[in-house]
Amino acid sequence: MESNQVSPEVGMIAEDISGSAGSIRDEDMEVSVAIQSDSTPVLISPVDLKDYWDQRQDFTSDFVRMYTQLPGDNMQRSLNKNVIYQKRPKLVLFSQDPISAAMALTGFRFLLGAGGFAWIVAIALKVKEVHGSGYFAYLIEERVRQFSMADMTETGKLACGWESFLEVFTNFLVGVIAMAAGMLSMVSVRLVKQIIMVGGLIDAACNLCVFIQMMLTARERTVMGTAWYVFLIAMLTDLLIFPLPLIRWEAYTIELIAVGSLIRIISIAASSTVPYKCLAIFVFFATLLGLREGIRRRMMNKAAGLGEQFDEEWRQLRELNAVQELKEAVCRAQVKSTMSQEEVEGDGGGTSITWLRRQSLLSSSTSTLPSSSQPSMIVQYARECEGKDLDQLYSQAVLVSPMFLSKVQSWAEASDGYFLMNIPSAKRKHYLRWRDCKDDSSKLSRIKWASIKNANRAIEKILLLCNGDTSKLTDVVRQTIVFKELRQLVECVEVIIKDPEVEVVRIKNRLDPDYDASTSGGYRDVGINLRVIHEGAKRWGVAGHVCELRLAVQSLHALIDSQHHALYLSMKTVLRFRQSQETEVMRGNEQTERNQDRRRRSSTSSATLLPTHMSSSMGYSKSLAQEKSDISLLIYKSMYPGNILDRYLTSSGHGVSKADTTSILYSSHPLKNVLHKTLFQLLLLLAGIGFIILYSNNFRLNLIFTNHVLPVRHARFTFEGYKNMNISIKDHSVRIEDFLLVRDSCQMYNWTSSVTVANKVFFTFPHVVYPNGFKIKLTPALMSYLKTDALTFHYLTEEGVEDVAVDRKEWKYVIPPSVSCKLFPLLPLCQSDFLPRADESLLVDLRFTWQATCIFLMAMLQSICCLGAAIFARLGKVQLAKLLFTSAFHLVGLFEIFAALSPESLYANRRDFFIAWGVLDVWVGLVVQFQERYMLKAFVVYCTISAFLPPLAQYYWDASKLKESDIGLSSLVLLALVIFFVLNRRFIVYKSRRQIRGDQKMYDDCWKDLLSREETQQLLSSLKITCGRVRPQPALQLKIFDALCEVELTILDPLSSVLRRQKNSSFARTYLTRSKRTIMKQDREIESLDQLYAQAILLEPMFLSKVQSWAEASDGHFQGMEGDLIRWRECAEEAEKASQVKWASIKNANRAIEKLVRSYFGRVLKLTDVVRQTIVFKELRQLVECVEVIIKDPEVEVVRIKNRLDPDYDASTSGGYRDVGINLRVIHEGAKRWGVAGHVCELQLLLEEFAALKSAEGHKRYVIFRNSRCE
Repeated sequence: MESNQVSPEVGMIAEDISGSAGSIRDEDMEVSVAIQSDSTPVLISPVDLKDYWDQRQDFTSDFVRMYTQLPGDNMQRSLNKNVIYQKRPKLVLFSQDPISAAMALTGFRFLLGAGGFAWIVAIALKVKEVHGSGYFAYLIEERVRQFSMADMTETGKLACGWESFLEVFTNFLVGVIAMAAGMLSMVSVRLVKQIIMVGGLIDAACNLCVFIQMMLTARERTVMGTAWYVFLIAMLTDLLIFPLPLIRWEAYTIELIAVGSLIRIISIAASSTVPYKCLAIFVFFATLLGLREGIRRRMMNKAAGLGEQFDEEWRQLRELNAVQELKEAVCRAQVKSTMSQEEVEGDGGGTSITWLRRQSLLSSSTSTLPSSSQPSMIVQYARECEGKDLDQLYSQAVLVSPMFLSKVQSWAEASDGYFLMNIPSAKRKHYLRWRDCKDDSSKLSRIKWASIKNANRAIEKILLLCNGDTSKLTDVVRQTIVFKELRQLVECVEVIIKDPEVEVVRIKNRLDPDYDASTSGGYRDVGINLRVIHEGAKRWGVAGHVCELRLAVQSLHALIDSQHHALYLSMKTVLRFRQSQETEVMRGNEQTERNQDRRRRSSTSSATLLPTHMSSSMGYSKSLAQEKSDISLLIYKSMYPGNILDRYLTSSGHGVSKADTTSILYSSHPLKNVLHKTLFQLLLLLAGIGFIILYSNNFRLNLIFTNHVLPVRHARFTFEGYKNMNISIKDHSVRIEDFLLVRDSCQMYNWTSSVTVANKVFFTFPHVVYPNGFKIKLTPALMSYLKTDALTFHYLTEEGVEDVAVDRKEWKYVIPPSVSCKLFPLLPLCQSDFLPRADESLLVDLRFTWQATCIFLMAMLQSICCLGAAIFARLGKVQLAKLLFTSAFHLVGLFEIFAALSPESLYANRRDFFIAWGVLDVWVGLVVQFQERYMLKAFVVYCTISAFLPPLAQYYWDASKLKESDIGLSSLVLLALVIFFVLNRRFIVYKSRRQIRGDQKMYDDCWKDLLSREETQQLLSSLKITCGRVRPQPALQLKIFDALCEVELTILDPLSSVLRRQKNSSFARTYLTRSKRTIMKQDREIESLDQLYAQAILLEPMFLSKVQSWAEASDGHFQGMEGDLIRWRECAEEAEKASQVKWASIKNANRAIEKLVRSYFGRVLKLTDVVRQTIVFKELRQLVECVEVIIKDPEVEVVRIKNRLDPDYDASTSGGYRDVGINLRVIHEGAKRWGVAGHVCELQLLLEEFAALKSAEGHKRYVIFRNSRCE
């Protein structure tokens, strides 16, 4: 054996250097490998891998068992949690996705929520300060109020129209978005980003509108003191600095926020206002920038010293001609015909040829998998999720690893390569020459092969260096070849490029003299990313998986030690920070690259690996794995994203697509399910349009949208207390002083002439003006008059009126039509102790009060909710559509309650009316939102009560005053609709029963014939007694944590293994305590459909073996391919007959989703027939014997027996069909070892007479019957 001992004393190696591919690798020194291999690989044939898998059974067992105990997207969930930032918060500063990283920190979420709340409080205090002046009011409680003329003089020069309300809205919007982001980050960070973007767009639009309005009206400031140019700068900041630029430059979030807040500080400070809020934001983010820069400089200084140990060796190597030969060999590499793009990149100046840098989870070559013309929706979703699922990526990695290792060994043999020896106690590195040890098993066992990438480190790398994109992780499967001479390394590169069984996608030459080695701690090697595309990889569907091979020079590779490696890992993210961000600026080019690769694969392959239906993929994976259930599961999981079934279950209406709309209302989630139906969407659309038409007639929309602006040419005041037309009001010493028409409390209109006739005073304006209020001075005589009598205001719009004193029908009144202490007793002048000021005035504000606005919003919200629910339901956003539908009740009810609490005199007589409506609407909305199974019953109660209760409340519970027009029309319409659905459902069920009446009659006749036979009653009684011995249990799917199948903690929680080595830190103690508590309280019930199907794939052969043994013991039969019955005892003697049996396959995923959606409330644990089989018996006696055999079998646990052969059973619910259904668990050692002992299977025991009556046409009729009942 030839080996090379490294001369430097470097200490013990604590990390898999060969697994690090010969460079300073990404592995965390303290993280134990989640997917381990203890077996010794040998040279493997690329086509026949069966023997290899037998030797590496332990390699896959932990990985396979993980998916029987955890959800199908367990690894992806760990990735999405961003737990790495909780462990190392400083990494948030260097993240390419700082928003997602920061949202993973509980402290930051709290800070964001608290900051948003403080922002809202500060704005509210400012609004209260402006509102407290007595003249200007943001929220109008009463249309008539007193004020001082000094307040009006100060406000008259400011912008206080609708633009002032927009200013308040934009100020509050910032705080609301901050609070919403803090709370919603626990649900979805993507939603938080969308809210920030939309909020920024809304803020920019509002600021632009305010700026334009202030320019048109020549106002310099708003009532809050904000200068006009501040709004222009704020709009430009939103669009050009933050938040809208995050769409393109999210990696620069901290800089953008700091710059944006600084610009706002300068603009606001220029208007002589101290911007405390923006100043606090700037200080916070400027501090973060300073902290990040300090960390980066410190790490750069460390990196400069780290590479010194490699410099001397590199100076010797760079003088060799082989360095230039290597550079030329890389540059001469030609793009293969199946590649679409060649791109030359520089990493620190080095040569790096890249064709496709991402994982492709779909095979790029022609597949032998059968497919049909139209793929199912599940498969379409899988194709959309290509390259984004970590669980799917690792499933492929487990499959492709031995194929890749075989190729690496062949290249090492061709170019005389070496591998690192596995000598943990050695102080120096030792290497084995592959040519010397490939045929020597004793030497093979001493090679240290790289394992599949640690899942913890993979998650960390995806988050920190790949911008959260799983498809960029291309080193899950990796190996390293070490060469004694650089010339051998160049030869190996040439061999790899010419190998027809691989597809090279990138060559990164760190041995290029132009390469900046500071980014890799001074270390240099050649990294090659490639795909294995031989027939074995194509057949298993992993030809799209990208692996990584490192080619290292022995003199450099030997210098790596554990201390050097750990130090580099702590600096790696910081060293590559700016380079990573520059890469993200080119994200558009990368997206183009991905699209071109998709077009290439679609044009070069007749079919993708994915089948068109999941049932065919399960059968195909089973055939590829040669009936090995664990490999079958791996192949299946490599085809689809880990959570494909769960995602499809929650986001698709496929489960109710074939069910009748009326019957869906009787399903487990009636509202959620019926929103998928076109008929219900149309009803919602019509309801929304109907509400718009109804309320547009009841509300004068032109006044609402113009804030009740009136066209006035002439104005008239009438003193209603003076009825004598021969006496002028001047004789009563009462007059109107300082009368002005005002608009939005600021803009004033002066009259040109005034005439007093009897008890009326007329004012004429030079032209038609558009006010929405008026003010008069409160003289002592006028105040005395208003305490007892009313003053009425009218207006006239017509031009050219010569004598305004002549009575005309065109005079119009306003609301309120008059002012007096009788109508407004809360006015200060109406109080006995009121002391008037010298400039005391009265303002009649015609704008809508907040109570009137609340009533209008309440009315329009119903229309918006109905239309929005219809639109979003059509778009497939069912959860949002459901929220909008229920908001038409509970949110509207809140508005009604607010309106009832109004202090405004105008609505005082309708408070009980609004309270009654509000309580009913809130109640029914909450019932439908959280307990929708009671939706129909709740609507019946709601419609019955709401039709009469609110009108009675309006008349103070006096039924004699109730009129027909007062009865709630909308309630009666809704009640009639509910009654229609109830009656229609009964009719549909009746009609569907008629369709299966013929089948039911045949089954009933067969049952009668069975009862007429001798010994039948005795056997049925015996069967009933036998079934009664089984104590019924809840038939629920469980994930049993057994000692034999306990999943390693590193898989359950990737972070815990790291923290257990840091027990003394406060974060580690807190996290480990919480993690332990969570595991102890973890429910045993399965919640993931993908997990359930993973168990089913593993359990199916075990269950089938038990079924065959029971059939043999009780002389049972199975259905044959030709429809005949095959006796199993004969199959044991003749193997050919066994191949003719038509075994039941794993339950179709579409039907499983139908049952979950329609009947099981989406609870996966109730689905107990995913794994199922049927045994047919010629005699009833054999069936009874089989039940007894099953009950006595110690390797199964019978959970429940449905005895449909009981004479007391009502067969009408099953269309006359009868059998014995047994739900059971297989609990032998094999099931426990795989972690599937908690899985419930279903076995049907059927008599031959009933089996003979089953037909394809009859089953179709039963499906129609089932769909009509939505079962």
